[in-house]
Amino acid sequence: MASSNSNPNPNPAPARLSLWCIRLSLLLLTITITLLSLYFSYNLTKLYSQVQTDASLITSLQHQILDQKSIIDRFNTSITNADVEEHVQQLEHSLQDTEEDMKHSLDRTTAQIQTLLNSTVDKLDQTVKSAQAEIQYEVDMVKSDVQQYVRTTQDQFSMENSFMKFQLAGTFCLLAILISMWHMTAHIRLFKRPFVQRKILAILWMSPIYAVTSWLSLVFPNFEGYLSIIKDFYEAYVIYQFLGFCISV
Repeated sequence: MASSNSNPNPNPAPARLSLWCIRLSLLLLTITITLLSLYFSYNLTKLYSQVQTDASLITSLQHQILDQKSIIDRFNTSITNADVEEHVQQLEHSLQDTEEDMKHSLDRTTAQIQTLLNSTVDKLDQTVKSAQAEIQYEVDMVKSDVQQYVRTTQDQFSMENSFMKFQLAGTFCLLAILISMWHMTAHIRLFKRPFVQRKILAILWMSPIYAVTSWLSLVFPNFEGYLSIIKDFYEAYVIYQFLGFCISV
């Protein structure tokens, strides 16, 4: 009965360790995302400054064109129209070449930005997936540990309950055997009518046999069928003795 009153002492150390591992994984994920964000911001700032430089160059070229046009207007009387047209065409060609260079440079910059964005997104996706897999693994480990602990606790409670049932049934079995033995010893001490008392003793043996076989069937349920055969045989024998007892009395 002392073992039935003892409570199981849980050891949640694996669960605490798993929780700390989950927190560490989340911290590492946060640090990685922050570093990638800083690196991406630095590259965007650099590209933005390059675009601003190119835009300022285009603006300066446009101002030069306007200055050249004003000079052409001022010296229109001394310079022929062909020279002016040739100079303007040269400036237009220069402007077109500059615009094409700027366009190519802008396309290259856009492609670099897109490649950088794609690589950053892929790295973030891989990091998030790996972190999710690690977290899921830790969660599964915690679940399995908790389920194992629950099963162990339930098994302990089941064993304690079974032990209490075995004790209670064994107590009543022993009590029935003692009472039957007391009656049988009383008949044996006063064994004056052997022909009748032998049948009474056979009938009194039914209580101990039934008690023992029932208790064994409770403790060993796999042998319940064999034990029930013994009870049925002896029950038939007791009916036979009871009929003989009724005839002899």
